[in-house]
Amino acid sequence: MMRTLVSLLLVIAVGALAALDWLLITTPVDISPIEPSGTAAPPSARNDSPRRLMLDDTTTANFPDTSARPLFWPERRPVRPVGIASEPAAATTPPAPIELRVAGIHVDGKGRRRALIVAPGQPLEQWIDEGGEVDGWTLTRISRDAILLEAGGRSEELRLPSAR
Repeated sequence: MMRTLVSLLLVIAVGALAALDWLLITTPVDISPIEPSGTAAPPSARNDSPRRLMLDDTTTANFPDTSARPLFWPERRPVRPVGIASEPAAATTPPAPIELRVAGIHVDGKGRRRALIVAPGQPLEQWIDEGGEVDGWTLTRISRDAILLEAGGRSEELRLPSAR
């Protein structure tokens, strides 16, 4: 008896859902635009012509920088300010005092050496191979507990925190 009652309720529920689905599918939806509240104009004063925007009459000639530097092109370069000559940095100038820290050293089975470097202003550490560069410094040597960085004729040795 209980099984029959549950089956009957299930059939009624499925039938009600099917009827509701049919009703929702066959009922048209009004998607016509409405006037904003408080600004409704009488039908005689409405202007049914399309809205004009400020940029409707402009051409790409009005935007030479945009035309010269399209947004998603690999050749895109930053705009250089007018009247300011950019000077290349001198190669012999040593970088600022070193603010890097060594967080780890890894040597794999093939002898490849890498150091985990923490740089100021960087959200994540980065693995640098021997010979790689970070913040203008070249990582020239990695030993078991220290690394050697060189730049502009200057060298700095950084040790692992546990090796101090």
